[in-house]
Amino acid sequence: MTAYHTTEYSIHEIDDATWASWVSTDHPKAHRYAPVPQQPSYDAATHTCEWGAGEWVVSPIPAPTRRVWASGGHLWGEFTDLERVSVAASEVPQIKALVLALAFWPDQVFSDDARVQAGFQALIASGLLTEARAKSILNPPGLLPS
Repeated sequence: MTAYHTTEYSIHEIDDATWASWVSTDHPKAHRYAPVPQQPSYDAATHTCEWGAGEWVVSPIPAPTRRVWASGGHLWGEFTDLERVSVAASEVPQIKALVLALAFWPDQVFSDDARVQAGFQALIASGLLTEARAKSILNPPGLLPS
């Protein structure tokens, strides 16, 4: 049986026969352990369920704070055609670095990556993107730009 320590809340596996013996003889361990209650039902797509302090705690999954693209090309696809032409033609070193990084990025791209952040700050500073447009690209859908 799965039981938890009633003061430490740690979970332990206790043999059913041992547990029955403790209960029938009023052994002190029978008072230190209690059966773990069945986990409540919850939607795993929107919530988590964890054991804590002697009970199951169901909590909503927080909204993502960063965007993830499968590759640099996917992030590049967020720009409009006019933005891509302007960005690609830029002579600003940080913008050139961003364009090259996205062209050769081997894996997922995260909006909070330092290279992406530096490139987008340069895009804003050079006037190629407004701050609102940069935030609309970098923030997860549904997250209000701050």
